[in-house]
Amino acid sequence: MVMSVGGTTAHEADGELAGATVTVVPVEGEQGTATPEKTGRGWCYGEEGRRDLRLDLLRGFAVFAMVVDHIGGDSWLHALTGGNRFFVSAAEGFVFISGLTVGLVYAERARREGFRAAATRLLNRSWTLYTLAVWLALATALAAALFDLPRGAILGENPARFIVEVLTLQRTFYLVDVMLFYAFALALAPVALVALRRGGWWLLGLCSLALWGAYQVWPMALQLPWPIADNPVFNFAPWQLLFFGGMILGYGREA
Repeated sequence: MVMSVGGTTAHEADGELAGATVTVVPVEGEQGTATPEKTGRGWCYGEEGRRDLRLDLLRGFAVFAMVVDHIGGDSWLHALTGGNRFFVSAAEGFVFISGLTVGLVYAERARREGFRAAATRLLNRSWTLYTLAVWLALATALAAALFDLPRGAILGENPARFIVEVLTLQRTFYLVDVMLFYAFALALAPVALVALRRGGWWLLGLCSLALWGAYQVWPMALQLPWPIADNPVFNFAPWQLLFFGGMILGYGREA
């Protein structure tokens, strides 16, 4: 079997960030069309359909690892997840795979439906993630206040101000701040898609790398797009390198 991985489809919950199309090309042999079983290559990935389940598996494991590492406390499962003790965590892998699948999805969508349709879908997805970020921040803060959990007092100090700051993207809440990063990344993805369609992958990569490098030197000056309270981890400037680097590779997979 010869396999190629192209564009992707999505569950409604995931948007266009999951699963790449798998095209199985039969190989003609002496006995006709070969199969993995006939050729002795039973371990190769050959499932037909519009999703690449390998990407789903990797992203699912990343979610599992993040839950174990950040919520589960000390656990023997750290032998599988790494316990968030190495140079990178499962979050880096999740963000990279998300950018990769965006590149896979929208390369195909832009070719099939045109740039405007692809850009519209990206912006719609960004809006969906913004609303999700708002509701998650409000719901998590409310739960923390009701059950007297850490950081629960933030909502009680001035509820109206807290809500306004969440709505205007000036504040988020612990463990749900990643949604804001995705909202910003997908809002800028149409610009990245323009560069990729015009062969400017190298320029996109250079700009992304330069922004990451500048953040290492001036982290306080590069709180992009602006300083957001309770967002100590997923600052846009450093994390965008993983997302747009993955997008470049996903878009240029055929090459």
